Amino acid sequence: MPLGVLNQQWWIRARRKKRIDCQSRPLEDKETRHWVDAIRDATLALTAGGSKAWFQVDREGDRYWTLKALRDSGEWFTVRSTYAHRFVYAGNLRRLQRLRDVARKGKVRGTVELELRERVHRTARTARVVIRTTSVVLYTKESYSDERMAVLRIPT
Repeated sequence: MPLGVLNQQWWIRARRKKRIDCQSRPLEDKETRHWVDAIRDATLALTAGGSKAWFQVDREGDRYWTLKALRDSGEWFTVRSTYAHRFVYAGNLRRLQRLRDVARKGKVRGTVELELRERVHRTARTARVVIRTTSVVLYTKESYSDERMAVLRIPT
């Protein structure tokens, strides 16, 4: 249960067509910098109070700089992947596999049923979500700087 807001970033997006030059710009010129700032500020506030953060990041946070900030923070984090083609090293052989395929084979930790309301072109239904965990090594790179990073998770 949320008890309050730890950090919030506000900005005004300029009116223009969607940019397609994301890979050719530095972090300072991307909206991603707001994610990085929020992670840094929240980590500082919580560690100053003797607490540890657990960041829950939706799929727009599945980017190099956000993942790097989370890894470097030393805090716990969960990131919803946005790319069906995201590859990770997993298993005893540490061979490259699709994250989606590795996640499907993870240890089942539980299930949750969610009642979804009726929407335009969709009837009301009950969704059954299976919660799985596994350990992976995610390798990623920033195209602008060609900087590379690995995010290693402790086995579950």
